[in-house]
Amino acid sequence: MSVLVSLLVSLFMLLIFIVKLSFFVVVIGLQYGVPAYIIYKLIRFVTRPFRYSAL
Repeated sequence: MSVLVSLLVSLFMLLIFIVKLSFFVVVIGLQYGVPAYIIYKLIRFVTRPFRYSAL
């Protein structure tokens, strides 16, 4: 019986760890991914006339 309980506890801890990890990944992605994407779009928008004039 104690083996089953310990197995359930370890499974629960693993589930909590996975949830925390996915939450951490989402937070990091929102903090760094979204501004990077916006800056990338802005740079593309700003450098577009210079690229065409270089041709």
